[in-house]
Amino acid sequence: MLQDNKKTPLHFLCENEAVSADALEAILKAKPDVNAVDEFQSTPAHYICQNSRVSQLMIRELLKHKANFNIKNNVCGDQDVKYILTETLTHFVCSEQIGNTPIHYLCENDAVTVNMLEEIMSDKHVNVTISNSVRFSFRDYIPSRKQDCLAFLQKFAAPNLVPTGGASSATAEIGGEDPSELPEPLNKALTAWNASLPPFDAAFYNAVSCEAAFESTYDEVQEVSVRAGEALGDAATFAAWEKSLKKWRSCILLAYSALVPPNIWHQYAEQFQRPVPSDLSKVLGKVEAAWKQFPEQTQRRGRFEALAGVFNS
Repeated sequence: MLQDNKKTPLHFLCENEAVSADALEAILKAKPDVNAVDEFQSTPAHYICQNSRVSQLMIRELLKHKANFNIKNNVCGDQDVKYILTETLTHFVCSEQIGNTPIHYLCENDAVTVNMLEEIMSDKHVNVTISNSVRFSFRDYIPSRKQDCLAFLQKFAAPNLVPTGGASSATAEIGGEDPSELPEPLNKALTAWNASLPPFDAAFYNAVSCEAAFESTYDEVQEVSVRAGEALGDAATFAAWEKSLKKWRSCILLAYSALVPPNIWHQYAEQFQRPVPSDLSKVLGKVEAAWKQFPEQTQRRGRFEALAGVFNS
């Protein structure tokens, strides 16, 4: 049954401050549409995540019944609505259409806990890279006093991959070398080389290029690239250039594997429209083992050392 505002009984239960895990479980047994949206495009998950009574069990129940935690609503930021009066009509104009997901609401909820976040992050359907309509990640909404939650979410943050604080990840430039000024056949070869890289943005690529551990390899690429441009048609120089690119690519694969959690690779593939390379997918088990042994972002050195031999050319 829908009300005028399109809320279902499940919506009303999830926003009720007297909600309990038992009550939620009982209503879900009737198999309602857990992803029904009201007039603000909010699902029951949006309401439960705003509720001060939210619990890990409630989130688990919704996920078990296929609740989609990636849906964005169209509620105005902080309900900041200004009224524009005309002679015939009153218009509502949102000063900021936030477009939050349920996870955004949970993260700004004082009741949020690591266990709740862990419940959500363990669901493979949850998009951990999603931002709202003003380009804020849900991580940006965690109160600074919730250091345990911030530390937990840091495990899912790929350094320099997802700009937050208002920067648009949707328009981020994909990472790689710029082939635009190269003559053929170098242009075509470098374009194909870029396509063979993992999915990441320009900021990540620049960060890896500036990494001291890879400096000599990257300098070699630049040096041989200049020679290749000056000796077009020289097979030996072209082969040396390709060899240097292959070596540099191995460094990039190592950095990507050590810095980007493997459980979110597929999401970056979708975001940047570049697939995870097949040779990287083949060693996924070894990468996962390294992350299992060194799960914290602060343990990146351990992951680098564990994976160093995997990508040797």
